[in-house]
Amino acid sequence: MLNSSFLTQIIFDLFFKIALIILAIIYLLYALAVSKNIKIMVKTLDDKFNYLIIFISSLQITAGLILLIFAIFLI
Repeated sequence: MLNSSFLTQIIFDLFFKIALIILAIIYLLYALAVSKNIKIMVKTLDDKFNYLIIFISSLQITAGLILLIFAIFLI
């Protein structure tokens, strides 16, 4: 028979993991939307630092993917 405190801990851990996965998905969607806006901006404006802005946008998407994978498999 399970302890009530053990069962409470399992429920809390499951809720925490689901919340982190949802937040990671929201962050990834945000990073994708920002990346899309940056691509539109790069087409509109010609600047010598466009490659740097695109690179930082790519890093943000990569960070979002790593965060999502971390939330699914490691937590």
